[in-house]
Amino acid sequence: MTTSSAEITEGSGLFVGTNTVFEGGLTKHLQRFVENDTDGAALIGSRSGAISKSIVSAKDDIRITEVTLTPTTTILAANEVVVDSQMVSACFKVDDAAGVLNSFTLIDEDDQGAKLYVVVLSSSTALGVENAAPSISDSNAANVLGWFAIETTDYLDVGGVKIACIRNIGLAVKAVSGTDDLYLGLINGSGTPTYTGTGLKARIGILG
Repeated sequence: MTTSSAEITEGSGLFVGTNTVFEGGLTKHLQRFVENDTDGAALIGSRSGAISKSIVSAKDDIRITEVTLTPTTTILAANEVVVDSQMVSACFKVDDAAGVLNSFTLIDEDDQGAKLYVVVLSSSTALGVENAAPSISDSNAANVLGWFAIETTDYLDVGGVKIACIRNIGLAVKAVSGTDDLYLGLINGSGTPTYTGTGLKARIGILG
């Protein structure tokens, strides 16, 4: 595959290539192009001869939500709940929306750098009791949208704070019914970390 790049100014276009297709006994030439709309945003699309033009915006519609998590302040053991099903308000642009969880940044002000499992839910379903093993019921587990891990090697040590940034998660998520909110919980993967009540901050990036 050949990759090329070019600077595009407002109203100008970049011709990418032509594909020949056969449809209904006719030969059609489909031109692929990139151009800018009036506010300078890159657009991608296609032209079939001079008859039609289909353009789709390539500008990602992403919403970043910040939340201060409230972990237990008691020393933890492996496989114990750190944060039980905390609401993250206004993750989506509208109520009852769906999207893709693209990124998750965790700011560990307590400098613990522990392996954590992040569980994403579409309701306030409890994972269990903090400082104890998860104990979600079979029926409530249906509200789990998915999970991902933050490994100890994912943290960047910036002094008295460690920062983990998980990219390209690709998890389909949906809002809690009738709201634009989401719930998440944390489970300790290993070690014996101890957190303060507001020592974990998260930034959640959702596409859609």
